[in-house]
Amino acid sequence: MVSAVVPLVDHSSVYKWDFNDDYKCILSRVLGRGCFGVVRECTQRKTGCIYAVKSVRKSGNDCYLENEINVLSVVDHTNVMKMIDYYEEPHHVHIVMEKYCGGDLFDKMESLSAGCFTESMASNVIKSLLSAIDYLHDNGIVHRDIKLENVLYEDNRCGATVKLVDFGLSCFHRDGYDQPLTSFVGTTHYASPELIEGRYAKMVDVWSVGVLLYILLSGCMPFIGGNNRELFNSILNDDLDFSLSSVWRYGDITPNAKDLIQLLLVKDPIGRISPKKALLHPWFPM
Repeated sequence: MVSAVVPLVDHSSVYKWDFNDDYKCILSRVLGRGCFGVVRECTQRKTGCIYAVKSVRKSGNDCYLENEINVLSVVDHTNVMKMIDYYEEPHHVHIVMEKYCGGDLFDKMESLSAGCFTESMASNVIKSLLSAIDYLHDNGIVHRDIKLENVLYEDNRCGATVKLVDFGLSCFHRDGYDQPLTSFVGTTHYASPELIEGRYAKMVDVWSVGVLLYILLSGCMPFIGGNNRELFNSILNDDLDFSLSSVWRYGDITPNAKDLIQLLLVKDPIGRISPKKALLHPWFPM
């Protein structure tokens, strides 16, 4: 006897069963891989429009996948990836998304001769990213995996819009209503002190932006260690060091840049700057 297939989520407006009826997936066009699935290029048969599709095999414990679909079904922001369609089949789930072809921040850094961004380049990215996070937090959403590889350029044009992607670890969480989050998720070098200690909320995203900004301007991690234990000890206890001139490839960074990094990387989440206040920081051009 075949057991019934229970849908992960009930989204009647986008819930469909056969992805291949509507889209042609090009198996050789792999755009990215992650722990939760493979992203490939696909073409909508009716319109000929090209999109990206994330295909994930169902495991029976798909809470992260369910969270991702729930989040992407409600978000609408210029700097946040857009879901086009969602398909659930007996053994796979397919999430059809806009395709962004400009590469990620890691790719961009590698293409630069200095190996890092100028402050002007970085400020445009960070302002867009903070705007996206402010929007998510206002809507009770925590991303939990902000890093270079999860920020993509929409296309290859100069000044292209950046998009925050990969909501596989995101979740809904309301400060003051829900219990603190406790599961350790994300990427270790971007982990905040409170995430390491196992009780955290939305401000983990702000910390990750601070790490990302430090990397963009220096090409280096702000906290290091030979293993996770040493790394976590550094994150919990070490102060930021701006004194090493060799770190800043374009010469010493400006006082405003240093100040914003320090505000984003305050170890106590209560004292850490909010995305809304960070957007008003004088480092950003008026």
